[in-house]
Amino acid sequence: MLKITSIVTFSLFMTAVSTFSVMADNANIAVQDLPKTQQKITAQEMQRLFTQKHCTDCHSNSAAESLPYADKQQINIGKKSFLVTAITEQLNYPGNITITDLAKLQYFLRHQTVQQDLHSHLPYQFTAEESALLNQWAEQLHKEKLPDTDQQTFILPIPERLPVDFHKVIIGGMLFTDQRLSFDNSISCFSCHPLDQGGVDGLATSIGIYQQKGPINAPTVYNAVFNTSQFWDGRAKNLAEQATQPPLNPVEMGYHNWQEIEEKLAKDSQFLDLFLQVYPELTQANMTDAIAEFEKRLITPNSPFDRYLKGDTSALTEQQKRGYQLFKENRCDTCHSGINMGGNSFEIMGIYADYIKDRGTPETSADLGRYNQTKQESDKYRFKVPSLRNIALTAPYFHDARTSDLHEAVNLVLKYQLGKTLSSQQVDDIVAFLESLTGEVRGKPLTKKK
Repeated sequence: MLKITSIVTFSLFMTAVSTFSVMADNANIAVQDLPKTQQKITAQEMQRLFTQKHCTDCHSNSAAESLPYADKQQINIGKKSFLVTAITEQLNYPGNITITDLAKLQYFLRHQTVQQDLHSHLPYQFTAEESALLNQWAEQLHKEKLPDTDQQTFILPIPERLPVDFHKVIIGGMLFTDQRLSFDNSISCFSCHPLDQGGVDGLATSIGIYQQKGPINAPTVYNAVFNTSQFWDGRAKNLAEQATQPPLNPVEMGYHNWQEIEEKLAKDSQFLDLFLQVYPELTQANMTDAIAEFEKRLITPNSPFDRYLKGDTSALTEQQKRGYQLFKENRCDTCHSGINMGGNSFEIMGIYADYIKDRGTPETSADLGRYNQTKQESDKYRFKVPSLRNIALTAPYFHDARTSDLHEAVNLVLKYQLGKTLSSQQVDDIVAFLESLTGEVRGKPLTKKK
């Protein structure tokens, strides 16, 4: 029975793509059936390659319960760690393939030879030509999604600025701090996302109207514009859509509908006059558009790590450089990828062990993550990957605020997401690297008010 001990989360994907063909006589793709390496592989050819190599035996929602070359635990890990269908279903629309999926694929392609050494007793690995075709396709997509980076870098620096309409920004800033967006005039967006506290309130769950506690830890508002969706379960596709929801949440701000908010703010003639200088009418759509425009300005460029990415090798200390190397070696940069070092994908919390069960507290609906939106069994305990930007300022960590200690947070990720442990010195190095991710706001280092 195949036993994998030293290769972590992505190991099942690598094993699958390089070896999962023992069940089919026709699994190997003949070289003459594929285009030459100088030609671009088509979506159909890529689909056939992954299917005939039996990658989907483990890495799909319909993964088999048992296979002659992997036990049930390995299959379960494979299904949780990476869905090959995330790529194959998007092949005709490569723009929809996430940086995270691309990073996982490229990681496999770089390390395939290691897997071949470990599993050479299993037939039908990728041939040299097949690997070349996959590499060619992945490298081209890398150039499009991650311009001006090498093929082993999946993180982009935060841009110095984003184009915004400053008239809308002013209105949005007023609304962001306006407690009238809550039914009892006690809570504003700023209440849960104080900008002088790293964009978080530091509580396990935020406090809404009538001192009600929310069900889940509030993420930072800084750099949220770079997320591909909003909320832990991804139920909002952009910032404007996200802004529509808290005012109507009975625990947060308590309104029944946005018309109530419109009527309340319309009574303020001074505010209404300012608003109508920018927008034609006072509506939900225009108010949330203004809030989103304001939040587009809440970016934190020029962190030491950003400067390092841009070529300033002195921007990081030697310890931080060691931490970054460990960060990459342990594939943290596959899920924590892109500009925001997160926010690109949804991942299972607890790949190698049962995070919720081990926590020792009752499971809540908030623990179900993406499942609450899709009702797909495979999305249970799957959450949007949080950003690591300014992570040293945004405790407590995880959707359930499991810990406020960054060292403990790293160890929890190592255990539940990677199935491994590192030495205390290595964890210290990773934490030092994470501390280099704190950026600036309008030219000044982001700090946390004490």
